[in-house]
Amino acid sequence: MRKALLLLFFLPLLCFGQTATYFSPDGSANFGKYLSYTGYSVNFSGNIRLVEKLYGGLSTGVLKMQPFVDKLTVPLSARITFFTASDETQIAPFGLFEVGKLFYSQDNYGNTSSQTMEGRLSFFTGVGVRLTSQQRTHLFFALGYAGYDYDLVSKTGQNATTSSRPYNFRRIALKLGLMLPH
Repeated sequence: MRKALLLLFFLPLLCFGQTATYFSPDGSANFGKYLSYTGYSVNFSGNIRLVEKLYGGLSTGVLKMQPFVDKLTVPLSARITFFTASDETQIAPFGLFEVGKLFYSQDNYGNTSSQTMEGRLSFFTGVGVRLTSQQRTHLFFALGYAGYDYDLVSKTGQNATTSSRPYNFRRIALKLGLMLPH
């Protein structure tokens, strides 16, 4: 049932002639306290107009959280976009809000067999600008605040959890991407 609902949610991606949808591939750099803490992500979202200038959708992709998380993380987020203008021929500022789940699990974290790093929550909140274009796509950029939460879980030999310690990474994020006109 969940697969069918997810398929229906991304159906607007195939319907380019509709004016009540848009999809958006984007890439982002997530800047931490030091340059070596810069993480990267690539996302793809499908969005449907809820009311005039307000869109809701789903976003997924891959995330590399440097240097603390070894493998790629897969975020799945709900997305809300609020445009301040609905005219396709003008520059349109917008607000972007995302919150979702991080799909990640790494056994033997820190070379310790009793520790597992697991993904929990991700969020992004920011503002951006959709630029004008004569083509079907619009370039956009957004600047905001991103958070990625993980849990370091320690287990006993019988797989019973003995402790859970949160790892919360907060970053300044810069997104750059394309948007089909709505």
